[in-house]
Amino acid sequence: MDQPAPILIHNAEQWEDEQVLNYRRLNKSLKFLVHWKGYERADDSWEPIVNLGHSLELIQEYWEVNHGAG
Repeated sequence: MDQPAPILIHNAEQWEDEQVLNYRRLNKSLKFLVHWKGYERADDSWEPIVNLGHSLELIQEYWEVNHGAG
């Protein structure tokens, strides 16, 4: 299966995320397990929230489904 090329966001190459699967707190910062669109589950990666500024809707959706809206 061919993996998709990165997309340009603010003139930077980025890969399109499809779903946030989990989170963890590491050294007082949050990291999210991200599934990338068009990639296998083996390619999922833990990303710091600062890398996911364009993914805030996915993070909010994950949080509401898994941890309640409040």
